Amino acid sequence: MIGEEKKLLKCSGCAVFHNVVKLKPGAKFKCPKCGAMNTVPVRIHRCLGCHKETDPSEIAIIDGQPLCPACRAELAKIQQASGRNILAGVLGGGIAVIVAGIIWGVLVFFSKEIMDFMVVGVGVMVGWGVFLASGRKRSRLLQRIACAITILAILVGRYLTAYYLVNHSDAETTGNFALFSRNTLSFFYGIMLQGLSKGYDILFLALAIFMSYKMPAIGKPVGLNAKQKSG
Repeated sequence: MIGEEKKLLKCSGCAVFHNVVKLKPGAKFKCPKCGAMNTVPVRIHRCLGCHKETDPSEIAIIDGQPLCPACRAELAKIQQASGRNILAGVLGGGIAVIVAGIIWGVLVFFSKEIMDFMVVGVGVMVGWGVFLASGRKRSRLLQRIACAITILAILVGRYLTAYYLVNHSDAETTGNFALFSRNTLSFFYGIMLQGLSKGYDILFLALAIFMSYKMPAIGKPVGLNAKQKSG
């Protein structure tokens, strides 16, 4: 019938869709094709991509939006990162590191402190740099790239901080130590060990890596057995 309202539910036994618009939420019915018993869910979700009502077990939350399998597949094609996108993401992450490094360096210069919390800012900026430069693509590879750049940037940043402090913390030794001198390396190891002994420093590092990994992240599916905020 033209204009008939439909609420489709996929059979758990044979995957055939049935119109359950006339059945109450929670009602059970037997599939006429395979004989499997099915239960009408309390709520049937609507896909925000095609605006069709979809079985909640088929819904996945992508970037905060419930999408059906067809729309997820279409979105995956659009977001799929090519070699050019990946290269652009690496360059974007590199530029973000330079900007974050300049900010970090200025703060260290004026404060003469290590500024541990800045590692979180590095993670955020690298994650966004990779994500935006890649054309807003999302993939596991881009996530790993963002994490790798963040970890490398933090290590280099800590080392340069150690080099600066070891040459400027004492006026008598200013400029006496080369970039890769034993004194600089020892001071760097000391900074790293001191940082690992502090709980909040480990927390900052974990947050930095998490933020860089989260930016280009792929949405995770949410089904009937998961806790949904929209529920």
